[in-house]
Amino acid sequence: MNPEKEYAVNPGWGLVLTDAGISAANVLRRAGLPRDLFSRQSAALVPSQYYALWTAIEDEVGSANFPLAIARGITLEAFDPPLFAGACSPNLNVAARRIARHKKLMGPMRLEITQSAEETALTFVWPPDVDPPPSLRLFELVFWVAFPRLTTRALLRPLRVTTPRPPADAEPYRDYFGVRVRKGADNSVVYAAEDAARPFLTAHDRMWEFFEPE
Repeated sequence: MNPEKEYAVNPGWGLVLTDAGISAANVLRRAGLPRDLFSRQSAALVPSQYYALWTAIEDEVGSANFPLAIARGITLEAFDPPLFAGACSPNLNVAARRIARHKKLMGPMRLEITQSAEETALTFVWPPDVDPPPSLRLFELVFWVAFPRLTTRALLRPLRVTTPRPPADAEPYRDYFGVRVRKGADNSVVYAAEDAARPFLTAHDRMWEFFEPE
């Protein structure tokens, strides 16, 4: 029997939750995870624990809108190396491809990029037998709007945002994204080609050369 795949825990999540006004200690207790999980130098979760963590955040907050609170508090210092390396990229197209290579190490999902002359689509795919917590689906969508805004310092608006399970309280998400969250088969964020190619102000070739081998 093959052991379950493990996914690295970003120590910065303790900071992210705290900045969003969420008790990391309460979340870990609800999820049945070690109290020092976010302070360990090397920590990992199997898929069931990964999903339990997100369910615990939902239960602790009692609101489906907490991905917005987390996104508004995201800073570069809270990123783990793959995401920080993505921030060093010249633009979103390059950053998404770099992060997609490492996404399978960060959680039980993968990131697919479809690029054309008109647009770039980022699609988040989970295993076919898994229905992830609604907040996890929403967080991936929210993150990929927050991330290019942080790195370009521009209020980029996606062309489309879709998910099989749109939030019941849709208005805050429409206000944040600038577009309505549509119901669709895919979990995806789609940008106009010119926005996906907009230069990152955080671009840093030498820093990428440092992080890439890791």
